Amino acid sequence: MYCYDTLKKSHAKFLCGFLVLCEFCFFQPVWGQTAADSVDARPVSKSTRVAMLRSALIPGWGQWYNGQHLKSFLVLGIEAGLATGAVVQNQRFVDARNTYGPGDESTLFYEDSRSQFLWYLGAAHLLNILDAFIDAYLADFDTGESLAFVPMMGQPQSVGLTLSIRFP
Repeated sequence: MYCYDTLKKSHAKFLCGFLVLCEFCFFQPVWGQTAADSVDARPVSKSTRVAMLRSALIPGWGQWYNGQHLKSFLVLGIEAGLATGAVVQNQRFVDARNTYGPGDESTLFYEDSRSQFLWYLGAAHLLNILDAFIDAYLADFDTGESLAFVPMMGQPQSVGLTLSIRFP
């Protein structure tokens, strides 16, 4: 049997991994973007309300609407995984309750595990809706050379990023 402390550690590791994964997927660098990309290709303004409603109905649909196709599959996969985990833990909870009774340690473990999966699913869904809103709101934001992170390479013994902001 698993103990409650092991549950806390495993969920803490899962949450840290989830946050790191979100950081990689929601951060979109502009390393290779040129001035011609941002000036010539005028982005179409997106409706924030449509993006939020789509994301609320089907996870990732708002990201797809915003042109973030890879992110939409990632969001859908994360939410499907969390929902599957909640369903599996609920079935284990029901089996443990029927086998050992409502007050047993394993019954409480599976009940807590199910509840945590549901909380993570709710948080992921809210982040999904918030991300769709922000992507739609910033769809026509100019990220040309006047505002860009540029890697510093070529200088001996220096590695880093430079933030340059140019005002007209």
